[in-house]
Amino acid sequence: WSRRMGKSEGFLTPKAISNRIKAKGLTKLRWYCQLCEKACRDENGYKCHTMSESHLRQVRVFSESPGSFIEYYSREFEDAFMEILRRKGEHIRIKANSIWMEVIADRHHVHLNATRWISLTEFVKYLGREGKAEVDEDEEGKWYVRYINRDPEKMRRQEALAKKEKMDLDDHERAQKMVERQIKEAQKALQKKGIDPGAKQMTEADCELKREEGDVISLGSLIGASSSKSSVTTRKAFDEEEEKSKDATGASSSTSAGQKRKLTAVEEIMLKEKRQKEEEALRKAKQKEDESQQCEHEDWLHRGIVVKVLNKKLADGKYYKQKGVIQAVHGKFVGEVKMNESGHVLKLDQEHLETVLPNFGGEVLVVNGKFRGQVGVLKGLEEDKFSAVVRLEDGSTRSIPYEHVSKLA
Repeated sequence: WSRRMGKSEGFLTPKAISNRIKAKGLTKLRWYCQLCEKACRDENGYKCHTMSESHLRQVRVFSESPGSFIEYYSREFEDAFMEILRRKGEHIRIKANSIWMEVIADRHHVHLNATRWISLTEFVKYLGREGKAEVDEDEEGKWYVRYINRDPEKMRRQEALAKKEKMDLDDHERAQKMVERQIKEAQKALQKKGIDPGAKQMTEADCELKREEGDVISLGSLIGASSSKSSVTTRKAFDEEEEKSKDATGASSSTSAGQKRKLTAVEEIMLKEKRQKEEEALRKAKQKEDESQQCEHEDWLHRGIVVKVLNKKLADGKYYKQKGVIQAVHGKFVGEVKMNESGHVLKLDQEHLETVLPNFGGEVLVVNGKFRGQVGVLKGLEEDKFSAVVRLEDGSTRSIPYEHVSKLA
């Protein structure tokens, strides 16, 4: 009994507690064995470890194939570095040293001296050469990195959007060429009839009766002038117009000619284009009205989107305003959220979550409304309407409320 009491007392002594606290934290790099993944607290402990049978056995295995070990450690270090960089975001320029500090915060991380890179600078240059990240050096010699998303699915969607935009541009160019060809054909037809396409046509304003101050005009002269001018206008503009009855007055003759006047080929093309523009404006207005009457669903949780926790009481506010990714959806309103910082997985109701918007150019998923389930790219914000401008996969650009779109992980 006394011996057991002694052990219990030894376990709770300040020195024992201090040793356990030290064992949990990071140790010096020179006292860490990467082969055995063992951290020693001092030089004597490290020396004893290097003389142990287990360490010597690992050294013998390493000597048989050192290249494969170094390649494995290099790949592990690169994966850990890129995972942290990916979580920071695609469009964020960040110091390489700060990412490295997060990597080494793990007690059993792969040390850089066990890889094929002799320094962090060499590793950053390697990422730039391979196109895995955008790297640049400032005036002080500090290196910065920016993540490049090489996800095949995302690249496929971007290629599809680019192809759609190119097809739309080609259609517009073809329409423009067709209009130009029709105009040229109309001009040739007018030249064959002996009409100069560039000649100024006589308008109603040219036919108006003008008199100087003090002149006296009789009714007969008014009728005669109108009749003569209208006949000239009729002969000049329309060769195929029939002569009007001689008994009819000049005013009625002018009016009937204006009503039965035929359009030229150029005017017909211009009128057709005007009608097409009006129809397009009506179609867009109707489309906008349909969007305003879009149906909303009660549930909006989707797997793979980034959300923000709004519950202040959860773990005494530990997760408040923190972001995570939905791993799975249970029922309609409960989702499994993996937190970005801690890696913990929480089950939360959608009432305790809100959507997150990425930087401009980032991918989003429409989680509610008429375009629910479609993937797009964030192009801008309409702050006065509390809406986001999103280019969808079909190439169309829509204005969607903030709460109906969320960032894709």
